[in-house]
Amino acid sequence: MDSGFLTDFVRNRKLIFISLFLTLTFSLSAQSLSAEELLERTNASLKWEPYSKIGLLEKGDKSISFALNDSWMICNYEDKISTGSVLKERGVLVFSEEAAASILKFFGEDIVEENAFNVGVILIDPGHGGRDPGTASTINVNGVPIYVKEKNINLDVSLRLAEMLKEKYPYKKIMLTRNDDSFPSLEDRVVMANNIEVGPKEGIIFIAIHVNAALNPFAEGYEVWHLPENYRRQVIRDSDFEGEDSVLPIVNSILEEQYAMESVRLAQNILDNMEIELPEHVPNRGLREESWYVVRNAKMAAVLVELGYITNKEEALRMMQTNYLKKLTNGLYNGINDFIDYFEEKGFSR
Repeated sequence: MDSGFLTDFVRNRKLIFISLFLTLTFSLSAQSLSAEELLERTNASLKWEPYSKIGLLEKGDKSISFALNDSWMICNYEDKISTGSVLKERGVLVFSEEAAASILKFFGEDIVEENAFNVGVILIDPGHGGRDPGTASTINVNGVPIYVKEKNINLDVSLRLAEMLKEKYPYKKIMLTRNDDSFPSLEDRVVMANNIEVGPKEGIIFIAIHVNAALNPFAEGYEVWHLPENYRRQVIRDSDFEGEDSVLPIVNSILEEQYAMESVRLAQNILDNMEIELPEHVPNRGLREESWYVVRNAKMAAVLVELGYITNKEEALRMMQTNYLKKLTNGLYNGINDFIDYFEEKGFSR
């Protein structure tokens, strides 16, 4: 997504709505403009959702969202301003004179060169733990049965990943839902994620680490999961919009869509780098879609990674080897780095 990483304002503070009328006494040619003309004038990008009839204009670290036929817009996901309407004429979005002038003034201010948004927190969730071993398998090695538990592999890789990220990003907060053989419930993990405090221009990414299992003993390979394309979730609290009931579904839709797109990009970055790190004979099973509990309830960009199949003897043996665990960790680490680099270094410079 070209907009950069969305600040996770809904957990850090309530939205402040400022009702105001813009004074249009500035030297801009004020006239109704089509979307194409407005984009040419501002050099902004437009994301339009035809089903919900919601639009988002973005340029640098500035954004302004609007709904068709409404006479107000939201600037930078915070300030509600009164403007003229946006209409659709013969299939073309047309911004009224007042709406066009407001947007031109808003984007006409100097754009801050430094990156406005950044990933402030990386939360790693080693699946299972404690009394919950996750999936497990008994592997015979030279006639000796070895009991392999998913929870141990998840924790091993997660601890390695956390240490690498802490060294790379000393100013970011690197967190784990567990750092030992304990058992936080799924609810505990989600509550921890959603209660993290971040700065006004910081966001969070959530990576759940798991190991797969199948009835087919030949099933093999790694995959990364994100929410299904058509899955919709509530990512803001009603209390954040007290007295603004009409605004809540619109802003939630915009924010949820952005989290979804960020999740897909994070998933793809991780998958691509795991393919680079792992041997060619290990199958890349691709991106997958499912509404896993922790992924659908975490109000942020979130993915679930399946490292391999513990029910496949060869793969289970690989995941018992330190060198292979390091390769898995490197794939995760480089994928997260690519995601952060794109949003923090490239997202606002193009």
